[in-house]
Amino acid sequence: MSKAECKKGQESALRLFTRCKNNLLKSIKTDESFDVVQRKFKELSQRYTDVQLKHEEYVLSIEEEADFNQTECDAWMDAVDETFDETEKMACDYLTLKGNLKVEKDTQQSDPVILPPNVKGEEEQKFFIT
Repeated sequence: MSKAECKKGQESALRLFTRCKNNLLKSIKTDESFDVVQRKFKELSQRYTDVQLKHEEYVLSIEEEADFNQTECDAWMDAVDETFDETEKMACDYLTLKGNLKVEKDTQQSDPVILPPNVKGEEEQKFFIT
């Protein structure tokens, strides 16, 4: 693949990653469900992997050039890594909070309901609401 094609692939992968990241952050901001945010984070993770692969292809296409600058290439990917890490932290915090709320809600629903003894004087009966 040519340098131009690799660069175009890298830029396209970054664009898709950025759109996916913005969509995930919007879902967190609007307090969407655990499942929706989890699905969007999984998609973002895949987009991040795509950026890494396209970046590697681009680097391989320019390594032999006289003006190749490894530091510049690393800085570009480091910025993407940092963006992903920050977004991952926000998503994990949100999912942890939502997960804890879901567990708490499930626990509250499964607490026993104690009914008073019936007329015949039988023992208390415990029933679980599911």
